[in-house]
Amino acid sequence: MRRKRSPFKAYEDRDARKRGASIDGVGGSPKNVLNTAVKLLSIRQHSVKELGAKLALRGFAAEEIEKAVVKLLDARYLDDAKYACALSAARAIHKHWGPAKIRAELMIKGVAPEIIKTAVNGQFGDLGGSEHDAARVAFDKWLKKKALSQPLDKKKLSS
Repeated sequence: MRRKRSPFKAYEDRDARKRGASIDGVGGSPKNVLNTAVKLLSIRQHSVKELGAKLALRGFAAEEIEKAVVKLLDARYLDDAKYACALSAARAIHKHWGPAKIRAELMIKGVAPEIIKTAVNGQFGDLGGSEHDAARVAFDKWLKKKALSQPLDKKKLSS
């Protein structure tokens, strides 16, 4: 008598292929690692650390991931400087984030500090030396818009 196939087998096979592993349970080959990495990069840019973490979550060995990352770096598919510039521009324009928040996100993503500094300065300029100065200029502009004098007048507040 023939055994019935589990109705979930097709989904298990599909999930294994998504992770890059072969269906028989053996880990993925270096070619699968490279294909998976290119597929991830075709969706959006990634930092080196971020791509390595995603490939590790899919079950690939560290040596295979390292070889694939080196190939992608040599082929210029993976570039932390371009990634940092693109992310800082996107966050500044679409989410209206400031330089400090963008720096923090890039640090989390594993981008080198000198690359972060270049990308953020390219997006926001030098900001006149410090963010505190830029915040002070923005606050003064807000005060002028509200027609308040600085420091605040107690008589104006009570009336």
